[in-house]
Amino acid sequence: MRKTAAICVAKLYEIEPKMAEEQEFIELLKDMVSDVNPMVVANAVIALTDIHQESPEKYAFKVNENMANKLLHALNECTE
Repeated sequence: MRKTAAICVAKLYEIEPKMAEEQEFIELLKDMVSDVNPMVVANAVIALTDIHQESPEKYAFKVNENMANKLLHALNECTE
């Protein structure tokens, strides 16, 4: 369910960016990057990338060392 929710946030941002911002869904997406389920992590990264492409000046999706380690760990857990 969380993996679907991550994609839904990107879709909501596309349709109604103000609502996604007011409800702090984008911040929740950033937290999902640390999820234990690698599919949730993958979908959160995809959603953040989509949001960044729509509003690069507002939401810069930057990968720091900590996030890179989490992504590499999630990649190691992926089966697909």
